[in-house]
Amino acid sequence: MPSINWDTVSTAGATALVVTLAVEYVAKPRLEARKEAILDALRARREVQALVLRMTVAAQRYAADMPDGVDPRLRTKWATERNRQYAVLEELVLKLSDEVPRYASTFRQPLRDLVVQVAYTAFGIMLSLRPKTRKAQMLVELGTAAAAVLDLPAPWKVVWRALPWQRSADEVRRLVAQAEGEPAPDAGGKQVG
Repeated sequence: MPSINWDTVSTAGATALVVTLAVEYVAKPRLEARKEAILDALRARREVQALVLRMTVAAQRYAADMPDGVDPRLRTKWATERNRQYAVLEELVLKLSDEVPRYASTFRQPLRDLVVQVAYTAFGIMLSLRPKTRKAQMLVELGTAAAAVLDLPAPWKVVWRALPWQRSADEVRRLVAQAEGEPAPDAGGKQVG
């Protein structure tokens, strides 16, 4: 009958114990932290996409016109709803600009710069002296283009989607430049510049 080599058994047991402890106390916490960071980044990306979409919808609702010849009571209710949508729009734009460092940090370049440009351009539009309807129209255009950029896979992930992504990104850049270059009205409502 073969004899048991207890040195081999004890060496195997000690090795298993050391490896298990090393994995549990050294590797696992790092892996868990990395997993949480990845999940937080994905949550922030979904949040910024939803925020841009909600901003666009609120701006569309505000910019929608009521047809002529509508019952005055309905027109009053519509005006109340428009004011509520404008307040929602202001709140969403403020949240987007306040949280832009967290949102932008989850993206790679050039998408990071686009997220920052969209957030601060939307904030600048809301601070401007433009009429509310013009602000809403500009935010609809900017939000629609930004939503397309955020919805498409980045060109480094899906190569065959590079051209549509680039066109959408160029549209965002054009709208940002247009918003920055559009003259603001003076106190009398006339355009200056």
